[in-house]
Amino acid sequence: MWFAPLCCLGPYHEGATTVNGEAGAFSTPLDLAWDAALELGTCQDNTGRRIIDLCAGIGVLAYTTLIRHPGAEITCIEINPEYVRVGQKLVPEATWICMDVTDIEALRKLGTFHEAISNPPYGRVRTFTGSAGVRYQGSEAEYKVIDIASEIALDGVFIIPQLSSGFEFSGVQCYQRRESQKYTSFTEATGLFLDAGMGIDTSVTADGWKGVKPRVEIALVDFTERDRSGEQTSLFESAA
Repeated sequence: MWFAPLCCLGPYHEGATTVNGEAGAFSTPLDLAWDAALELGTCQDNTGRRIIDLCAGIGVLAYTTLIRHPGAEITCIEINPEYVRVGQKLVPEATWICMDVTDIEALRKLGTFHEAISNPPYGRVRTFTGSAGVRYQGSEAEYKVIDIASEIALDGVFIIPQLSSGFEFSGVQCYQRRESQKYTSFTEATGLFLDAGMGIDTSVTADGWKGVKPRVEIALVDFTERDRSGEQTSLFESAA
């Protein structure tokens, strides 16, 4: 398996040819991508393991995922043809598809994946205006992507704004639930519960962003279980 050297990830700037702000798209810092890929869990044999990277950008998450989980099959979905062109060179082992992630029927035709991973667009972005999820009808792009992922994957790992995650772990003294109104609306619409998994403080990788410095969390969700509001205990609470 061939991979581009790590030094190739740094010099390229996605904003050189694309107005990232309009799409709410920002390249995942490499250190953060390593951590997110770790949250996918470890299998002794990855043969037949299918992972989908939604809103893949140039493939930083796909890159770290394939190195951490050798033998897994990864499919990258990205709407920007320039990003796809670069990603095909950076992660040629992945299957690259240039398409709109909100094309749910096209995604369903790809079959079922064991996991979805994504650093989706954040907030209300122009390119997602008018697009809806399956159950979630709100305006936050990150929730739309999570909702869509629930249709094709069993589990998900998402890098999303801390205010959208339903909890605080990064940059604070201890884990605590912090469920905003928009998070509550998302869970009521989808029946999905986001939590911190093993617990990774993303504030230590804050310097790796390009042009922005968002406070984010790595949120995990089990798509096979729904409507657990008021019943689930987080890993941190159950361990206390």
